[in-house]
Amino acid sequence: MINSLTVVDNTLPQTYDAYKNMDATDRRNLTGQGNPLGDILPRLKINYDAEVEIEGSDPVSVPRGAWTLTVLDKDENSIRVYAKEAIVRAFLRGYRYVVWNSDTEKLELLSSIFKGWGDAVFDDLGNEFSGSKFKKSVIKQYPEFDGILKCQQVIYATVTLPNAVDMNKIPVEVVDVSALWVVKGSGFMPIADVFKTFTDKGSDMVDYPLTVTTKREKKGQVTYFVPEVKVGKLIDFTEADYELLKKFQNTINAENADLFKKFSKKLEAEKSDNVISVEVVSSDDLGADFNDDLPFPSK
Repeated sequence: MINSLTVVDNTLPQTYDAYKNMDATDRRNLTGQGNPLGDILPRLKINYDAEVEIEGSDPVSVPRGAWTLTVLDKDENSIRVYAKEAIVRAFLRGYRYVVWNSDTEKLELLSSIFKGWGDAVFDDLGNEFSGSKFKKSVIKQYPEFDGILKCQQVIYATVTLPNAVDMNKIPVEVVDVSALWVVKGSGFMPIADVFKTFTDKGSDMVDYPLTVTTKREKKGQVTYFVPEVKVGKLIDFTEADYELLKKFQNTINAENADLFKKFSKKLEAEKSDNVISVEVVSSDDLGADFNDDLPFPSK
């Protein structure tokens, strides 16, 4: 099934007033909230490291199960900070499929970001299916992906970390930092359920900040951390917020456009029967992006 699906127009209205005057259901579908399970931003993650190694000195212990985010300090240096809780204001929520091979520590498949299960989804291996059929269809073609092809939620948000510290326990102010939160594994359903609650109540997710902590769980010899969420009080959605919403959408558009080039390149290679190596999205810390996935299916 190549280039046969309807492409959904995810273009945001040009003005704040036009956005606020949209039909509520259309607005929530546009931001990826309404569909049921279904530039480089810093990533909000649960820290699984017990310590950080520093060249030329002894390792420094850091809190496992804490929220961590890489930010810039006052001198524009990149530092990783930690906090027991994070205040997340979700502007956009989408989904994507990935195959991360933990044995080879390589990303073997990456799909486009989509918001609805009827949307067209393509990947860097040249596949294209609707969101609802993507997993089953890809596994049929690649049986080796069974059990490791995962769906993730990708949440574009502002993040505040109260009482954040760096690895040396020095306080760092982290307020309303634009970030990406990739929710997967044991965290997928708890977070999806929160957004479903907003939709069921007729509320917009961006209007309610989420205070998230983590709960330590254990299955066999495996210890993992599950997000726990407390919904905050209603806040105003301002024109400045809408400008940020547009920037988040532009980020998604740019990433999907880059992935579409790899999708097209793979299709051209298949047409000419040439074997090529398909480049995947690179990251300096890609393995860490996947290290809070459970080694077993979540229930």
